[in-house]
Amino acid sequence: MGVKEKLVFLTGATGYLGCHLAYGLLQRGSRVMALVRGDEEETAVSRLQSAILQVNPTAPPDFSRLVVVLGDVEETAVSLINKVRDQASQPIDEVWHCVATFKYQEQERNYIQAINIGGVKNILGFVRGVNLAEPPRYFHVSTAYSSGRDCLVVPEAIVSNGSDTGFRSLYEWSKHEGEKVVAQAQHRYQLDVTILRPAIIIGSETTQVFNHSAYYQVISALYRVRRHLENRQKNFDGTINTRLVGDPQTTLNLVPVDYVVNTMLQLAQQPELATPLLKIFNIVNEEPPTMGLVHQVLCETLAIRGLTLVPLAQFDMAEASRVERALARNVAFQMPYMHEEIRFSTANLRQVLPFTTWPAPQVDARFLTAINREFFGMLAERMENGRF
Repeated sequence: MGVKEKLVFLTGATGYLGCHLAYGLLQRGSRVMALVRGDEEETAVSRLQSAILQVNPTAPPDFSRLVVVLGDVEETAVSLINKVRDQASQPIDEVWHCVATFKYQEQERNYIQAINIGGVKNILGFVRGVNLAEPPRYFHVSTAYSSGRDCLVVPEAIVSNGSDTGFRSLYEWSKHEGEKVVAQAQHRYQLDVTILRPAIIIGSETTQVFNHSAYYQVISALYRVRRHLENRQKNFDGTINTRLVGDPQTTLNLVPVDYVVNTMLQLAQQPELATPLLKIFNIVNEEPPTMGLVHQVLCETLAIRGLTLVPLAQFDMAEASRVERALARNVAFQMPYMHEEIRFSTANLRQVLPFTTWPAPQVDARFLTAINREFFGMLAERMENGRF
């Protein structure tokens, strides 16, 4: 007798993490129903397939097992359930929720709440009602920074009181509030729930997909500074004489996207975790690079000098140059992670996936050099084609 094909409902499949997860699920034989924004199915299918193909163009997945459901997480659970039942007769086995907005400013609070908290409520309603019998397993992608500043070592548990003041941004707060919604629903309805918390996701050496937030937002901003000065100075020699907030000794918890996805999927395959309990895992780099190493490699791969890391307390915006002020605004979201030392517990993760069989990723100078060069090459090509 053959193994039953698993049916997975996935949100955020066109996003950076989501397209890698969709690729991984398809490659492992699952049938994937992906919730995709759009008015026309043909356009949505094309956009989704293009995103997934970039993960590994030389080994495309079987797209016959990929189904697009037009919609978004702001829809009611009833609306989403009806759409899925129109396209699938069998029960949903798993729901993977990857949708999130990285907006973080106060004027965007309503939108942040609608997506990162309201969207979670809608998807949990979907989980509770989509199957006629047993609810599907629910995998909730959060962030390793959802505990804010409340813990010296971030545990694999929900610990913060949720007040705005304990967080580095509204994004962190909203992800924490989303986790609380998940935990309450799990307890009330006895759902099989796993919260997955990746740190700062970066590319791998094989993927052709690039993220334009987090780490890439910072190095993209510095790429713009270099090109700006290069265009303004006739004999530009790479000297930028620019300050950037950061502590060379602070570790920057960078995790390659393939490590994150493979860890998530490996956890999902562990039979002992398929229980109506709340499971939380920090998917982080237990051997992260320092900000000093990241800075060194960045300067080498971008061929710049004169970029100085300075403590936040010593960075005076009033005395900053125009370039420094623009750079500070562009990297404001990431700035706290560049000078605050944040540590994480991985006790839960290592109980299931020990170091001996699942080692930490190596994000060293060689690795950073490789992904930086790929990214800067992509930016240069886009600039030449007028798309940057």
